[in-house]
Amino acid sequence: MNNSIGDAIRDAFIDLWSDVINFIPEFVAALVILIVGYVFAVMAGAFVEKIVYMLRVDALAERMNIHETLKKIGFDFSFSNTLGVVTKWFFIAVFLTAAVEVLGWTQIVTFLNDVVRYVPQVLIAIVILAVGLMIASVVEDGVTKALQMAKTVERPATLSAVAKWAIVTFSIMAALTQLRVAENLIAILFGGILLTIVISFGLAGKEYAQKFLGKIFT
Repeated sequence: MNNSIGDAIRDAFIDLWSDVINFIPEFVAALVILIVGYVFAVMAGAFVEKIVYMLRVDALAERMNIHETLKKIGFDFSFSNTLGVVTKWFFIAVFLTAAVEVLGWTQIVTFLNDVVRYVPQVLIAIVILAVGLMIASVVEDGVTKALQMAKTVERPATLSAVAKWAIVTFSIMAALTQLRVAENLIAILFGGILLTIVISFGLAGKEYAQKFLGKIFT
């Protein structure tokens, strides 16, 4: 009986030691992958940030008052830094997935694969938001100048601001939809805001049309 207990304990320790010995090379390989991956991710993020900055994307955003618009809605960041950070964490997730796969942790690998596949959606959402804000700035300036030249509207800045924020709102909703954030709610809000803007412009247009026709026939 004592020999059986001793053999069982000895076999358990042997199995445990064997598992530890087998795990050490896998752990070292995973650690090397993580270290190399982190260094590469930091370098790639810095490279992307530098390239975007050299392309003067931030300067263009500053000239078009995009940064100011973002601050008004609670976002204070530069596009170059944001793209650099997203790039860095994308590669960190990729190398982390490889390291975890070496260790054989399948459930974590599945989760990290989902994260890696989601990163491109984030990049597309950033591009959608950036393009939308640029268009909003151009439309605001264009509407303001056109109404000032026409001299048929008493407050051109108000209408141009409405046009600008309508595009900003649509851009944010489009970006959130790309991120798959509350898609049904976004669709309902989008329809409601669109209807409100159409009605507002319709009522405003009716008033200005009456004034314009009154000037012609009096």
